[in-house]
Amino acid sequence: MYSEDDQTYTLISFNRDTMLLEVHINDGKETKIVTDFPFAHLPKKIKQELNPL
Repeated sequence: MYSEDDQTYTLISFNRDTMLLEVHINDGKETKIVTDFPFAHLPKKIKQELNPL
């Protein structure tokens, strides 16, 4: 889980073949589930923790 721009992102799953994530995005009032969140859009610090290689 990480926060950015008053939104909290929670990782649900990570597909290493397509490099896409499923995440919950909570902005305080509303929660969305995004099933095709690109790995490239994550901050570098979070990418290192996932270590896709």
